[in-house]
Amino acid sequence: MSADGGIGTFYNLVPELFLEIYNLTREQRWEHARAVQMRINELIRLTLRFPMLPAVKTMLGWSGIACGPCLAPRRALTAAEEDQLRELLDQFGFCRSSFLQPASA
Repeated sequence: MSADGGIGTFYNLVPELFLEIYNLTREQRWEHARAVQMRINELIRLTLRFPMLPAVKTMLGWSGIACGPCLAPRRALTAAEEDQLRELLDQFGFCRSSFLQPASA
C-alpha cells in the first residue's frame, strides 16, 4: 500500500506476525495477510480489556525487556490483572508468543 514504515506499539510484542504480513503482501497473498492481521487484532482487543500501556509493559517484561513502570497517573497492573491477562493470552492461543515465555509463568 506504498507505506515506507510504520509506528506501532504491538510491533514490539509480536514482530514475527508483522513481518509475516509484510512478506505475504510482497507476495500478494492478501487473504493470508488479512488472516494474520485478524490474529493481531485479537491480541489488541484482548489487551484493551486492561489499561493498555501497563498491559503492554507487563508483556514486554515477561519477554525479558525491562522497560519499567508507566509514569503517573497510569498505574501498574494488579497481580490479579496480570493473572487474568496471562490466562486470556493462553486462552486465545498466544501462550507461545515471544512475550509469554514459559519460564516466566
